[in-house]
Amino acid sequence: MNKKYLGIILLLVIAISGVSAFLITQSPNENNNNNTNSTNITKNESNITKNIIKNDIEFTNHKGKTDKNNVTVTANCQKNAYQGTNATIIWKVTNNGNETIKNVEAGDQDGYHKFGNIAPSESKTYNFTTYIPTNNDLKTDFDMEKGQWPGPLWIGGFSINYSINGEEFSAGANPMEINVKV
Repeated sequence: MNKKYLGIILLLVIAISGVSAFLITQSPNENNNNNTNSTNITKNESNITKNIIKNDIEFTNHKGKTDKNNVTVTANCQKNAYQGTNATIIWKVTNNGNETIKNVEAGDQDGYHKFGNIAPSESKTYNFTTYIPTNNDLKTDFDMEKGQWPGPLWIGGFSINYSINGEEFSAGANPMEINVKV
């Protein structure tokens, strides 16, 4: 793989991270209600609104990673997203252990979310969206000749910090991949 191609991929990851950080700082949906019938997705450049029926959006079903304290950290996302729309990301922390995990904080390269305390057998989720750039965004932002997506959008997951009886622990989620469509 040549260095120019690797540089372009790195720039894409940095740009998507910046956009994601901006979106995370906006009023994220923390009500965890995934049963709505529709989601309005606004195309950033042209302000064209597409109505996508929630049941038509297919999500990954990652089981996550479980640490030594029996805490499972899971990241899921849409399997497919169109350029110029927002894709939904779902973070989930499940306490399968016998002790309450306290001061649970989740974060990735773009931001943080506080889950608070999670009792045994309890799960908490956090949903947010990230913008999927268009081919024109790639041409403009990265000075790419053809401005074409080189492949799926890879998202590295997230990590959490928490404490049990005053002792600090960390755990990480699985990575995700979104198939980007024109």
